[in-house]
Amino acid sequence: MKRLISILLALTLCLALIFCVRAADNDLLVDDADLLTDTQEKTLREKLARISSEQDFDVVIATTDALTHSDILEHAEDFYEDGNYAEDGIIFVCLAAETPRYGYVVFGDGNDIFDDPAMDDLDAAFRPSFYSGNFNGAFTAFADEAEKIVADYSAISVGTILISIIIGAVLALLIPMATLKGQLKSVRMQPQASNYVRRNSMVLTQDRDLYLYRNITRTAKPKNNSSSGGTRTTSGGNRGRSG
Repeated sequence: MKRLISILLALTLCLALIFCVRAADNDLLVDDADLLTDTQEKTLREKLARISSEQDFDVVIATTDALTHSDILEHAEDFYEDGNYAEDGIIFVCLAAETPRYGYVVFGDGNDIFDDPAMDDLDAAFRPSFYSGNFNGAFTAFADEAEKIVADYSAISVGTILISIIIGAVLALLIPMATLKGQLKSVRMQPQASNYVRRNSMVLTQDRDLYLYRNITRTAKPKNNSSSGGTRTTSGGNRGRSG
C-alpha cells in the first residue's frame, strides 16, 4: 500500500513538473524589449491568460529589440509556432526601435474569425495608443478588441447553427405536406400553349421577334478602405498585418 502511494506521489510530481514546463513555454506575454513595468506586465499577463482560457483562443503579445526575419510577420509566425501555443490564436509582435513597428498574425480558426473588417476594428482599437508611445494602452486595447471579435464570432456561429436546425425542421414538415398535396391534383399545367387552343380556331399568318428595350447595368469596382498596409498571407499560410 505504501509502495502504491509512493508511486502515485511520484507520478503527481512528474505531472506537476510537466505542467510547469508547459506553462513556461506558453507564456502569453514576453516583454524582451522591457517596454512594460512589472505591474503592467502582471496585469496584462493575467488578462491574456483569462481571455485565452475563456475563449479557447490564445492571445499572445511579444516585444523584441531585433527580428529573426527581415519581415516582422514571418518573425511573429515563427515565434508563435516555436512557443508551442494553441492551434487557434493570434500573436502581436512589437519591434522596439526609434520608430516602433508592429505585426500580428492569426492561426487556425483565426483565419476565418479575423477577416478584413475585423482587422480594421482591431487596428482602430490599438493603433492610436501604439503610435503615441503608450505601449501598455496599445497592448491592452489589442487584447480587449481581440477578445470581443472572437466572442462575437462564436455567438454568431452558435446562432447560425440554431437557425439551420429550425429551418431544417420546418422543411422536414413542409416537403411531405407539399408532396401529399400534389398527389391530390387531377389537372396538370400543360407545357405548350397549343394544348389550350381549339383546333383550327386561330391561324397565324406572320411572326417575328421585336426587341424594344436594352438594359445595361454597371457596378462600381470596390475600393480597399483598409486602415493599414493591408492584409497579407505569410509563408505558413496565415493572415496578418503590419505597420
